[in-house]
Amino acid sequence: MRRETKKRLMVLAIVITFTFSSIAFIVTGITGSATQQEFKPLASPVVDGEVDPYTESVYIQKGYTFLKFYYTDSVPQYINDLPSAMATTNGETQLIVVRMQSTENFAAISNLNGAVEVRNTTHGNIVDALCKSLMATPVECTFINFQNQPDLAV
Repeated sequence: MRRETKKRLMVLAIVITFTFSSIAFIVTGITGSATQQEFKPLASPVVDGEVDPYTESVYIQKGYTFLKFYYTDSVPQYINDLPSAMATTNGETQLIVVRMQSTENFAAISNLNGAVEVRNTTHGNIVDALCKSLMATPVECTFINFQNQPDLAV
């Protein structure tokens, strides 16, 4: 085969490759990818039942903390009040409570800082764990820290 014919065939192969690549890109952009999931914002910071893992991941990436409260009988009222009590100093919600019926009582806290499990689910233990885990320190935690320092307490 002549040298000039080889060059033309190579150019033709490159042009065909780019053309099909462009068509595939356009089709994928129009139809969307099958692996993309739709983000479903939560209606309330207190949720009953499991949260979609993708939705939870998006919220965690945005700086939210999840408190998954597993209970046997009923949910104590303080659990429902935690999102507002643990708001940032600007009043923004940073805690999402997920309530789930279970065979035992415990709480699991997760955010960008990692995960913590609380076995003794008293109000004080959960608040203490949240104060150590939350991304932004809420006013309630500042007050608790102030009371726990005897040199500063009046």
